[in-house]
Amino acid sequence: MEGRKLKAMIVGIPNVGKSSLINRLAGAKKAKVEVAAKEIVSHIDSKASDYEKELQIHDYLADNLKYDKDAEKTPTKDGTLKSAFDIYGALIDHKAICEGYTKSFQYLCYLVGINANQVVGKSHMWNVVKIGGDWYQVDLTWDDPIVNGGTIDIVTHDYFNLTTTAMSKDHKVDSGSYIKVPSCTATKYKYKK
Repeated sequence: MEGRKLKAMIVGIPNVGKSSLINRLAGAKKAKVEVAAKEIVSHIDSKASDYEKELQIHDYLADNLKYDKDAEKTPTKDGTLKSAFDIYGALIDHKAICEGYTKSFQYLCYLVGINANQVVGKSHMWNVVKIGGDWYQVDLTWDDPIVNGGTIDIVTHDYFNLTTTAMSKDHKVDSGSYIKVPSCTATKYKYKK
């Protein structure tokens, strides 16, 4: 996807009540995801800043997920999508495509009290996150070096807390979307090496 512009729209799922991200799963799958998610966030210091919590979630997912190239090309025989498209694939199987990365990031942020939403494109998905009162764009999938052709599994932060201008260099948000992506202009919480 490098060098290719993406068209997208935001899907807003407010961080109030039980997230529909987890409610779509049934029975045992839902329970497993809830246990896994609570285990992940239990290692995050509750006194940490929202930025520190967000960074820990980002790094945990980028370090523990593998991009499932086969799932994107091959749905199951009955036409349903594989778990790589949802939170179950990411948190239980540790394999996902961008949709699984994005939904998992959003759900874990929700659990630690951070407002995060999804931005959906024609062939890609990423997040917006509100830190310190300002919105930022995050593409966890593209920060996983193995996804971008890297050979060393080291988490990067090239797409962590970017402005709209910076992200729009290779991510295109659909201007005709009925839900608008918040303007992301702040740079205070952009990752600094």
